Amino acid sequence: QMFFEPERWQYAIAKGMDKDMDKATMYRLTTPQARAEMYRRIRDGKYKIMPPHTALIPKDNGEFRTVYINEPADRILLSIANDLLFEIMPAMVHPNCKSYQKGLGCGRVVQEVSARIASANGTVIGFKSDLSKYFDTLNHELLVNILRRNVKDELVIQMVKGYLKSGVMENGVVIETEEGSPQGGN
Repeated sequence: QMFFEPERWQYAIAKGMDKDMDKATMYRLTTPQARAEMYRRIRDGKYKIMPPHTALIPKDNGEFRTVYINEPADRILLSIANDLLFEIMPAMVHPNCKSYQKGLGCGRVVQEVSARIASANGTVIGFKSDLSKYFDTLNHELLVNILRRNVKDELVIQMVKGYLKSGVMENGVVIETEEGSPQGGN
């Protein structure tokens, strides 16, 4: 039930607007009638998350990073699921993991890091790392089992599982995913 609260949908729309999503489409997807229909489809096991398509983002070193972009309806649902999981399982999130938490975002993280650097007086306080390949190897079964221990709403479990198993669209071809989580999808 928490999943379909109007406020959650409005918040997901606002986040979508920040990502250049079409406002008219977003609002059309979140009307009470659209939410009720989506709820019925999810409840009845008839909603299927579409495979995200790929986009290449240039990196500083001249290489490209692949990100995955979901369809608008899926982006709304995945955004809501993400926020719910942070609410339901706050103990599983390290206090310094802030960029994905509701109301914080990357800008806030950059501000905090900048403040720490400014107050370090020349002391080395961090390092750069790239964990992108870590997400390519996430074990779906293990992740779903961890969720089941903490989340009692089977609809949320099935939503996450559906996302993990949705595959990815590369050059017009759907590629099945047995492990990993597409990055940049919501």
